[in-house]
Amino acid sequence: MKHESIDLSKVSYTNNDTPSPKESLFDRIQPSIIESLNILIEAELGSAEMSVSDFFELKKNDVVTLDTLIDQPLELKVNGHTIATGELVVVNNNFGIRIINILENTL
Repeated sequence: MKHESIDLSKVSYTNNDTPSPKESLFDRIQPSIIESLNILIEAELGSAEMSVSDFFELKKNDVVTLDTLIDQPLELKVNGHTIATGELVVVNNNFGIRIINILENTL
């Protein structure tokens, strides 16, 4: 098998499409390209901590007290990131969240 000598050199290029410091990559995306994607939206009601022993003793009609007060804003999360806070509401027999504050620089 004959081996030929190959001349390799690094490629240098100038990328003129680099966004300016004030421009986000998302500023250049057309909404129509991504608006059909699905995201997971969650409202976090609260949490509780208990021993494993107490957990295994839970039975029907037991009540687990959460750490959220009745009038405390709930966190609205998109794909695990808190983007807003709101209050719990009922909409046609379903729970909902009325947004009362949108957090800055969250997306």
